[in-house]
Amino acid sequence: MILYPLDPSVNPMSNDDEAPQCSRVLGVVWNSERDVVKFIPVLNFSPKRKGVYTKVDLTVADVPQSIPLQLTRRMVLEQTMKLFDPFGFLSPFSLLAKSLLRETWVGKLGWDDPLSEQLRNKWVAFFVQLFQVANLEFDRCLKPAHAVGLPSLVILSDGSDLADDNVQGTYSSCQQSVYSPNGAQWSCDIQEDPIHHREGMSF
Repeated sequence: MILYPLDPSVNPMSNDDEAPQCSRVLGVVWNSERDVVKFIPVLNFSPKRKGVYTKVDLTVADVPQSIPLQLTRRMVLEQTMKLFDPFGFLSPFSLLAKSLLRETWVGKLGWDDPLSEQLRNKWVAFFVQLFQVANLEFDRCLKPAHAVGLPSLVILSDGSDLADDNVQGTYSSCQQSVYSPNGAQWSCDIQEDPIHHREGMSF
């Protein structure tokens, strides 16, 4: 997934996310009028008091300068777990975080040991990109508007030293289609399986 630079003057959470037709469903923002879902990034490194952060969440204008100079495995894991994606739309992006977490295991770091400067720089780059996720929108329904009958499910899989990936595609026959001259349309959903560590096992 390629994410492009985000204009710091633009607040990704000030668009139509608070409009009446938008609501939060399963932790994501759903625009019922356009039937699309999007994700609002949450990043907060402040200490907690009675389970509540003592400072407000960071905004796109706060990164990277407000990211702590010392990051630990516990801190980055906590921030990564806030990326709640029950549909798997962000799997190609969240795989980056899992890859970086694997590096902390390979380095045999403790939960509160500081990350190396090189690894910290990678995490800072990931957190900066995290705010660009707010610019993405995903169609909730993968069924083409002119589909006829039941779709056919096709699953392709591939493996690498990093992770196993599955591409689940639905092939639908359509009365009219602007995507294919033979009147058919593909809708794809990418899902990623557990990431591998260097011995080839998964966790």
